[in-house]
Amino acid sequence: MAIDNALKNPVVTSILAAKSGDDFVAVSSSNPLPVITKPEAISIATGTISALNDFVVIPVTSEFKTVSISCSSGNLAATIRIFFSLDGGTTYSKVIGRQPDVNSSVSELVVIGASAPGKAIECAIPIGATHIRAACALYTSGSSGIRLILSSTPKVQQQIVALDASDNRLGYVAASGITYTDTTTSLGSSATFTSTVRDLAGATGSGFSTATSYAKAISICVIQDVAFTLQLLGSTDNFGAVSEIYRSIPATLVGSNYVAEVDAHSSAWRYFQYKIVNGASAAARTRGVSKFLAN
Repeated sequence: MAIDNALKNPVVTSILAAKSGDDFVAVSSSNPLPVITKPEAISIATGTISALNDFVVIPVTSEFKTVSISCSSGNLAATIRIFFSLDGGTTYSKVIGRQPDVNSSVSELVVIGASAPGKAIECAIPIGATHIRAACALYTSGSSGIRLILSSTPKVQQQIVALDASDNRLGYVAASGITYTDTTTSLGSSATFTSTVRDLAGATGSGFSTATSYAKAISICVIQDVAFTLQLLGSTDNFGAVSEIYRSIPATLVGSNYVAEVDAHSSAWRYFQYKIVNGASAAARTRGVSKFLAN
């Protein structure tokens, strides 16, 4: 009855928090209640790799979220891979991770001789794993101490996207292109330079060798020591019909040079050509460059 009354009373300074036998323990109801942070749990296994198929293995519980391996010593020249088992170590599958010093997702750690110590790879532990193993998949020479470390702290994996030559642009990550230096001849006063016609579908180079990987856009950059105007012409029928699709304002002075650019123009037009049109001043230096882009 006393307990029921206490619970019904809106003004209470304690709560009934635990029971031990028939005894109740009152704890503070102050706000906020103290928070206890559980420390990171670590489990470490060490060993030596000095031959093909040598390995270091460590058992895993659900407490652990991340695994890393590193060479602690030696001069091993080899490839080390991380494997996980879901059946107590009977069968293993490869884990995909990343090297902290390499900007890509990796499935193996390649170490070369004296540079081996300090090299590391880390990855998330698959759910349900019972064992993690670091094994030598390819061996050249030497030996190294290996540290296999489990951590209860999840690591944020870096998301990596690799762009092939035929892929679109992602943000400002651009695939490779083919660059042409169209002119380095100084352009006279009131003179015009007209570039070679460029065919996006006919660009040379292995990156644009098939219809599925033709260039997707073109960029133009012209630099002179005097002001000029840049014109970009486009055509769908190899200049049977021509359209002026871009005209720059008089080039911008950057340092001692005037610069005009057309950045990654849409490939709605298949054929491109540009013109450098000078004013009354003759140029002492001229450079016109065009680049086919794969994105």
